[in-house]
Amino acid sequence: MKMLLAVDGSPNSSWACDTVRHMSGLTDVTVYLVHVTVPIPEPELPFPDVFMESDLLARERIEAEHEAGATERLEACQAVLPTAWSVVPRHRVGNPAHEILTAIEETGAELAVLGAQGMDRARGGLGGVAQKVSRYAPCHVLIAREQGPLLRHALVALDDGPEGREVLEFVVAQPWLKAATLTLTHVVADRYLQESRIAASQFAGSEAYLARLQSALVGQGQAFLDHEAAFARERGAHADTLLLEGDPAQVLEDRARTGGFDLLVMGAKGRHGLARFIMGSTSQRVLPHAATSTLLVRTGRRQGL
Repeated sequence: MKMLLAVDGSPNSSWACDTVRHMSGLTDVTVYLVHVTVPIPEPELPFPDVFMESDLLARERIEAEHEAGATERLEACQAVLPTAWSVVPRHRVGNPAHEILTAIEETGAELAVLGAQGMDRARGGLGGVAQKVSRYAPCHVLIAREQGPLLRHALVALDDGPEGREVLEFVVAQPWLKAATLTLTHVVADRYLQESRIAASQFAGSEAYLARLQSALVGQGQAFLDHEAAFARERGAHADTLLLEGDPAQVLEDRARTGGFDLLVMGAKGRHGLARFIMGSTSQRVLPHAATSTLLVRTGRRQGL
């Protein structure tokens, strides 16, 4: 299994490194440790044609310091990873998100792991680098947060369709999630009831009809979850179910934060964009504000890992 782990010396990347080193049961692992340094901007000289030797020397000194710092951070992370793993440290210079995405393509990484701070509503939530990588990476993406490296209880959001089954198949196949309890959840989106309520508002008996509709949707949702839980248990997983109702993004965000979960798992479709899952842009809406570590399972592709 090929994994890319982004390192920058921050507490965020320490969370990612700790999470990776606690992934038990993995064999034949190659970890590409990637540290990206933002390039030094070109100085704005009043006389550009005048050669400033002192500026050149200062630039070379700063670049050498950046190189030494990157090497130190890469070595610190490598030191805590399992010795049986093959670790390839790489220092790149450029835009962090672009360089990480390029490294994913070049290495053929099947899983990218990055650290991210918790909720930051003032800045729109998830940091820019992690958000871009999670959106555009062609592989699965794990965003580690500060709750802790041990993933013992996962909230696995499933849509009733082929992408939902892909997500579950991926999760139950991961040795590093074998010990985790999987709470499989499906959201009965309230928009269906809202649209039906508007359409039926002019007809007598509409409330009774809407009550039957809601009951049918809830019944179908629970039957779907029971079927998926049986599938997971047949493969050795510890699985239970949780049916939710309401706005999918909001209820997933709230339950992941308050339910004692270490990990939120969602689907992400294709190579260029998060899943249109449950309700269009649910994953995009949840991800920036998720308070737990988040695993985006890329669907619509051949499963690696």
